[in-house]
Amino acid sequence: MNLLQTANDIDDLVGIEDSNQPYSFKAIFRGDGFFARRQHKKKLKFLKKLDPELRRVLHEGEKVVHLCYSTEYSFSSTT
Repeated sequence: MNLLQTANDIDDLVGIEDSNQPYSFKAIFRGDGFFARRQHKKKLKFLKKLDPELRRVLHEGEKVVHLCYSTEYSFSSTT
């Protein structure tokens, strides 16, 4: 099991600069305050879900430095 999957909190990750990790945790989890901590919890949960797929698609030496959410909308036209 990797470091990300065993982390319970972002404090477990932010100080780590491991060259084997495809993530720049310090860049992903920057900021402080109430709303930032809430976002960090959501991002950590999201990142844990995405981790296997991201590791598969990233090339050697690539790092994730930004993580955000998006929504896909689809409109059907009825004429």
